[in-house]
Parts: sequence; C-alpha cells; structure tokens
Amino acid sequence: MKRNLARADIESPLVRELDGYWHGKLAGRAFPAKSDIDPAEIKRLLPNIFIAEIEQREPLRVRYRLTGTELVRFNEFDLTGKFLDQSVFETTLFGDLVDQYRRLIETGHPLYGIGEYESRDKSIVPYDWAKFPLGDAQDRLAYCIGIEDPRIKERRIGP
Repeated sequence: MKRNLARADIESPLVRELDGYWHGKLAGRAFPAKSDIDPAEIKRLLPNIFIAEIEQREPLRVRYRLTGTELVRFNEFDLTGKFLDQSVFETTLFGDLVDQYRRLIETGHPLYGIGEYESRDKSIVPYDWAKFPLGDAQDRLAYCIGIEDPRIKERRIGP
C-alpha cells in the first residue's frame, strides 16, 4: 500500500536530502537533466536510490537502470535492467507504481509518499519514498531518480 504525501510531510532525512539536491539542480528548468546528476555529490544516498528510464508510449514502460544496494536488500530482489512489468510486485502495488509514473509524466513535478512493504517473514516495513523527474538531452522527461527509506520503522499508514 502506498499513500501520497506533501513535500512538507516527508520525515526521512534521506528523502529530504535528495529533494534538496534535485531542487538545487533545476537552474530555472522544470526538471534537471539526467546528466546533471553526479553520483559523487550524493554518495551517501546511493544505496537507497534508483534511476528509471520512462518510455512514454502505450503501454507505459519503465526500465530500472540502477537499483541501490539497500533497495535490493529491502525489496529482496534487484530490478536493475528490468522493466517494471517484469517485476515481482503484486498487482495492487504494480498498479500504484504505474499510476505514479503516469502522474510524474503528466505533472513534471516530484512525487512524495509513504508505503508499506510486507517482507518474507510477514513483518510490515513502512518507508518514505519520492520520485523526481529527469530530462534527456532534448529536455524531455525521460528518466526518474527515486529514493526509498525503510528506516522509519515507527510510522504506519493511517486511514
């Protein structure tokens, strides 16, 4: 289950740090280019980051180009090189993710939220997340840099 949050409601220091970094790269544009992202500048965040390429066609396809090591551990699988529709996400979560990428394309603005993940041991793990649009060489929205922070364990999704 995922729920959208306002930017001001994000508590994760990692999500806030990526948010500040992304906003600092705008330089008067709607969104930074993928080439503006320098991994050396966000080294601390890399284990929690993913980069996805968005193919804006029907059906919408999203390919994960990079998945951080903490996300692989947290999700218990590696999406690097795979399309979203090749993932092992259950149907509801898959639909939520597709809706998020569609909204990212439609608005060109970051998305923020909180989700819950059921681990293999059936424990519920809450996490803050965000997705930020990135452009290609022609300034078209073609990528997304995202982050998930499962370290906020005391929060739960409410009604």
